[in-house]
Amino acid sequence: MSVYKRGFDLYLDGNISEATQALLPYKANYGAIPVIDDRGVLTSWGCELLCAEYKLDKVFNTSLASVVANSIEGVAPEIRTQFQRCGLIDTEHKVTRNGYYKLIESLPLNEQVARLGIFHEELAFPKEDKKKVENYVVDYFEQRAFRCFADEGQIFSLLISLSLINELDRLNKYSKFDLKHPPATCGVNLRTFWNDFASFPFCATDDRKIAILEIIGQTTKERICSGIEMLQRAGSRQLRYYDVNAILEFFESLGLDRLLKITSFLLDNPDCDTGWPDITAFKYGEVVLIEVKQNDKLRFSQARTISELVSKLGAILPKVQVCKVRLT
Repeated sequence: MSVYKRGFDLYLDGNISEATQALLPYKANYGAIPVIDDRGVLTSWGCELLCAEYKLDKVFNTSLASVVANSIEGVAPEIRTQFQRCGLIDTEHKVTRNGYYKLIESLPLNEQVARLGIFHEELAFPKEDKKKVENYVVDYFEQRAFRCFADEGQIFSLLISLSLINELDRLNKYSKFDLKHPPATCGVNLRTFWNDFASFPFCATDDRKIAILEIIGQTTKERICSGIEMLQRAGSRQLRYYDVNAILEFFESLGLDRLLKITSFLLDNPDCDTGWPDITAFKYGEVVLIEVKQNDKLRFSQARTISELVSKLGAILPKVQVCKVRLT
């Protein structure tokens, strides 16, 4: 039984207030993402955990397909109620955004990418012992003059950290952080910065996003270098798997405008700090985000995040793709 079960039981029984109190202390995905918000609404990650807890995926996916086909009458009333409580359909029995992504999760990979409108490439490689499937794709892109980070988007988190860390130091806020585990180390999570910026003297709650973006808007290559030196002096583990020159090259290739837009996107779409594509590849100003699959397909969080990336950042990150790997 998971730590969430009591809260989920209360939620499905309609005791939303008690469920909220039971679930609010819990966070998922390395302790970064709330399961429920203070209004009693499950986050998309909470919805995913609930479906896994009660093994509802099969019945939910079948019934959701009926809802999409406008056959709500064929869905049992108790399932409709659970759909609404999980945020998969609204009060008019229309599929919500999270419901759509839950339905996408049930489809085969080729149908998933077609629905999401993303490029899909199938690659075959001779099998090598003890080689991760992502590394075949890294080699493939590096042979085409790309440099790659196989870190599920953590390079964006690192750049954001490096852009902000000097300002945190200037305001003597390091007492709030352990530099060996600096903020924003999990995926592309900005929640730590968002919460801690609230206590800054110039940051009224409504101005936090503006304050963060203003600081990042002043980022230079020299500031990135200074941030790297600060983390190195502190013995930070965040730099352990990165080549410093590659970080600087990526910053120049990405450019400040795109870094600002990606940061703004993450602040506006906090659920999208999970499901980020496996590999970030870049060269000469071109950036490609690549999700690698072998025998599986896109999960709920991946379908959601990739779809949001394409729809909201398509103009600045024109290429998000899925590579399906076959080993021979």
